[in-house]
Amino acid sequence: MADSEGLFAAYHQKVFKYFCRAVGGGDAARDLTQEVFLRVSRSQASVNGDGSPWLFRIARNLVLDHHRSRSRHPEPSALIHEVARPAHQDVSTAVNEAMASLPALDRDVFLMREV
Repeated sequence: MADSEGLFAAYHQKVFKYFCRAVGGGDAARDLTQEVFLRVSRSQASVNGDGSPWLFRIARNLVLDHHRSRSRHPEPSALIHEVARPAHQDVSTAVNEAMASLPALDRDVFLMREV
């Protein structure tokens, strides 16, 4: 059986950062992070050595499911009022837009490497 507490302590921040980049952060990233560790705690699999490949495989599958679900049931757009933003938000927006333009596999490879 997987040591879910040890895996959580070692990887929850990294998994959350991955989800923030992959789904845009916020509640969805928190919910998906929670789902990863729920699945780990329910799993009967044993983890020998580094459990990060297994965790990130679960995380990647959840991201794919999340994107599939959103494409089937798109959320209505809310009106967004443009306000002056700090420069770092503009850079963050540009990075997120560039990542969104990548094919899914390339985006996943980039996120796995950088996050």
